[in-house]
Amino acid sequence: MSGHSFCAVTTQAVSGPKPLLGKGFTDDRMIATVVMSPNGPANGNTKHAFGSVKTVSTAFWDAHLRNDEEARLWLNSDAVKSVLEKDDQWQMK
Repeated sequence: MSGHSFCAVTTQAVSGPKPLLGKGFTDDRMIATVVMSPNGPANGNTKHAFGSVKTVSTAFWDAHLRNDEEARLWLNSDAVKSVLEKDDQWQMK
């Protein structure tokens, strides 16, 4: 599942941790999700920022939906950080 803007909130709700209070919306069927709502970076280099979202997202989908071992290895290495902005964070669950 993936989402942008409000759908990003939905994607986070069904794939994220359960809240401390209440039932929450986590759906255990979610095995691959991408939240796509990048804001423009402070340095104004939107081409690089959005390009990194595309690169990492494509590798993510290839690894999980196509069982692409090379993409999986790249995502689990420090090489993925080479396409991110200096203050970006990359996290895998």
